[in-house]
Amino acid sequence: MLTLTGIVSLRFLRLFTSATLSALLKLVKRGPRIAFELKKSTTLQAALTAISNGQITYEEVLIGFAQFADEESAGDAKTALMLRYEMVAKAKEIGKISLANANADDMGVYSWLWAKCSEFVVSKGMETTVSIDLGNAASGANGGDSTNVLKASLKHFGDWWSFMECLNLFLLFATALGITSTVVLAEFYESFVYDNLRLRGYSWQFCACLVYIVFRHIEESAGTITLATAADKIHLNSVFQEAEAAVKRHYPGAGIFRAHPGKGGNDTTPGGDTVQWNGKHNASSKKLCNHFNWGRDHPASALQPDGTCKGRHACDAWVSNKGKEGKCLNSAGTPGHGRHNCDNPNRCDGPAGQ
Repeated sequence: MLTLTGIVSLRFLRLFTSATLSALLKLVKRGPRIAFELKKSTTLQAALTAISNGQITYEEVLIGFAQFADEESAGDAKTALMLRYEMVAKAKEIGKISLANANADDMGVYSWLWAKCSEFVVSKGMETTVSIDLGNAASGANGGDSTNVLKASLKHFGDWWSFMECLNLFLLFATALGITSTVVLAEFYESFVYDNLRLRGYSWQFCACLVYIVFRHIEESAGTITLATAADKIHLNSVFQEAEAAVKRHYPGAGIFRAHPGKGGNDTTPGGDTVQWNGKHNASSKKLCNHFNWGRDHPASALQPDGTCKGRHACDAWVSNKGKEGKCLNSAGTPGHGRHNCDNPNRCDGPAGQ
């Protein structure tokens, strides 16, 4: 039995009952779910099992068998496919499919623990819960199933210190529960939180959204991405765009980039004067400017005191004709363009060779 007694302060232990810890252990051991490919040759039992495991939806199986049957001319094959379609529909009617588990959001241990910590921080320890259904995957101490055990509702923070407290609690419980190590999680924080706050000038709201999005990418990778490898394997441009959209949705009015302390919504230099981009960039810089590539205004954190951009204005879109991880760099198409309007005919969605 997992226990936190002697490891975690008693004031935090109410986040986890013994039943919750038992169910959480099942969640950790469950591993990633692999998507199920429905084929004409798929047996009824295999389809029903995949639905119950949440690998494919009930509706997708019905539509799939119906399409396969439609593609067949009259004969035994068509009859067999239609029979499988009818038997899947009948299985739902008589309760042979565990749709509660099949339709549950496949939340992994990282996003669940993050939601649990955010819930505690934002609600000041008050109970506000939404179930994460694992079907019969775990049982409570008194025989109750995990529907009533694994409960968490992702909360959005009202201030930066709540976000920082959630980071601390996540570190506390993730390491105490043996989910990851302090070294791995500290490096994860450096890559996805502190580098973006300190070096790139992003707001804490952006980082809060980014952390959860990266957790989901890890959990949906079927084990190919971990906390330790996320910074190297996740396509940062994609998750950054997702985080930007999340900020607009969950933190209306908040900027993507941080404001300088004491200056309200204005991004200023420590001296107090607002710096505006002067139209120039550092052509010798090895770092490509993200603001130019996204077609957005430059914050003061990205500018030199005279208003010159610290980075180089060149397109950072991936291309397929420059070897592994080759980038456009405005070598074709419209001169002076960024990623947001790149018309390079060799543009691709990710690094070549991967």
